[in-house]
Amino acid sequence: MLGTSHSEEEGTKKLVTEAPPLMFLYIKEHKAKDFNLQSEQTDVKMVRIIKNMEEVQRALQESGEKLVVIKFFAQWCGNCRRIAPEFEKLIRDYPGTVFCQVDVDDASILSQQYQIRSVPTFIFYKGLQKIEEFTGADAMKLRNSVQMFC
Repeated sequence: MLGTSHSEEEGTKKLVTEAPPLMFLYIKEHKAKDFNLQSEQTDVKMVRIIKNMEEVQRALQESGEKLVVIKFFAQWCGNCRRIAPEFEKLIRDYPGTVFCQVDVDDASILSQQYQIRSVPTFIFYKGLQKIEEFTGADAMKLRNSVQMFC
């Protein structure tokens, strides 16, 4: 935070150019909370956090023939924040679907492997087959895609 600081002993003012360290802690704490999407009724995690290709493969193999929806997002992305409530509703509305999230800043190698150019990006799998991909915060398209492939 920019401002001035006054030292009574020296009688001088100096420009403060550093953000208070609490801002970093707040961001990290908030970020951690975003990933803990839990059902209010069951306290069971309903979304998988994916950080590498091995975790993607494991999620796909464990899902069998269930629909898998992978959301690539970034904490700083306004459109990602706008679509988040709809994504959370889908998690509750479709318990037989496997929902995964990839933070592109935390999983940059995976994001490069998937050639993610824009966020949010949603990729849909059934079995091991990729069946749909789209980019953007289109809540209606997201819901319709989940309904169509379930």
